[in-house]
Amino acid sequence: MITWELRLFDQDGGRVATFAAWPDLVVKLRRNKPATYALRLSGDDVRAPLFELDGILEGWWHDTDNGIAWRREFTAWTVDKHRWTDSKGARHFVSSGFGLVDLLRRDIIDAAAGSAETRKSGLGETVIKDFVDEQSGPGAGARARPGLIIEADHSPALGTTWKGQRTNKYVLEVIQEIAEATGIQFGIERTDTYEFEFRCWEPTDVRGTVIFSEERQNMGQPDVQERTSQSVTNVKVSGEGQGDLRETLYLVDAAAAALSPQNRREAAVDARDQETDDEYEARGQKALDANKATQQFAFAVKQSVNALYGEHYELGDLVTARYDGVDYDRRIEGIDWHVVANQAPLPNVSTVEVVEDGS
Repeated sequence: MITWELRLFDQDGGRVATFAAWPDLVVKLRRNKPATYALRLSGDDVRAPLFELDGILEGWWHDTDNGIAWRREFTAWTVDKHRWTDSKGARHFVSSGFGLVDLLRRDIIDAAAGSAETRKSGLGETVIKDFVDEQSGPGAGARARPGLIIEADHSPALGTTWKGQRTNKYVLEVIQEIAEATGIQFGIERTDTYEFEFRCWEPTDVRGTVIFSEERQNMGQPDVQERTSQSVTNVKVSGEGQGDLRETLYLVDAAAAALSPQNRREAAVDARDQETDDEYEARGQKALDANKATQQFAFAVKQSVNALYGEHYELGDLVTARYDGVDYDRRIEGIDWHVVANQAPLPNVSTVEVVEDGS
């Protein structure tokens, strides 16, 4: 069993409570999304009032049996509270909240269309950090989030090239789109009492060493399904203008269209909010990427001494899944915990397919 500890901090980042036991805790971690947690305590717990709006809750765990030292699994803003008395007269309290990147779900890209703050072109890491800095970080002026700083770009900057214009959308929504298109992962790390650093990185590739298969007894219930019926191979992108004068661009996934004599599958995309050919192409490519034929491969991850979360792989890592003699590239997409008292078995792990462009 794994042993957990919860550490609660106030709005200034000072520790106000440490929890060694509690009735129930559920934690969900997802790549490039805010973590979520729900912690249930007794309604009579004197520490319940310490959960103030946008305090900080950290979850730490260690696994002595497998030699994993104390590690911080999540850091979250404490946001919602729920108190009630059940039919037996027992009082309950639940605190729930979201990981630190939830800050970027609270801010929009507040700049005029076509401005330098909304139109971007560059490597994924640079573009993502520019949006975050200008709308939530030190570059946001009076809108800057307290304590939030931006990590300097790697040298060279990470990811493939992205071009486009985005305005009046949530910062998190936009950078999730860019990260998916350019092969980037991101997060916010608490680095000091009340200092938070926005960071980008590329996924760690452990496909050569972390292999899930029935033979290795770390794969359960494998299920493969191929779907072509909802795919798109040809996209018409319509930009500025009216009628015959409207800007039009066509994109084709030639390899997919050639899979059969009748596999041309068309779709139209509206891009009137974009202005350049590069931006039209990016909008059309997004539609092609989102509507590719899929080969869905689902399986239950079983923790094992040779493929152990926290020791051999982490959230977002690239791993191998082997079934019926075929190797599939997978990415660790989700980690789910259910912690009772302060102990939990190993987590439930979910994976998704990795496509060739790394997204």
